[in-house]
Amino acid sequence: MTEPQTLMTGIVFGEQPRWHEDRLWFSDWGPPEVIALNLEGNSEVILRARSFPCCVDWLPDGRLLLVSAREGLLLRREPDGSLVTHGDLPASSIPRRGTSSSWTVAATPTSTAPAST
Repeated sequence: MTEPQTLMTGIVFGEQPRWHEDRLWFSDWGPPEVIALNLEGNSEVILRARSFPCCVDWLPDGRLLLVSAREGLLLRREPDGSLVTHGDLPASSIPRRGTSSSWTVAATPTSTAPAST
């Protein structure tokens, strides 16, 4: 067994890791950013979010999705790097009385849809 090695430091609050295209993708809630990291330790800031970035996933065509928790929006990153609204999460569900909603992205091999938790 090999010894663990540190690939990246300086992460403020790393969350929601996903393996995609030979890299580990995650949200760092501190800056707030979405970062991709390869096994050699090379990292790339994929985007700087408008607010708290949660739960990244990808559409079948490769476009990135992320939940903007503070805004309650499912955002899609276009090929030019811009972020557009893919879904309005509060409009797509009604929270149970006396509870608050938090949002994640539920994925299947062929589609991605918002899910309230």
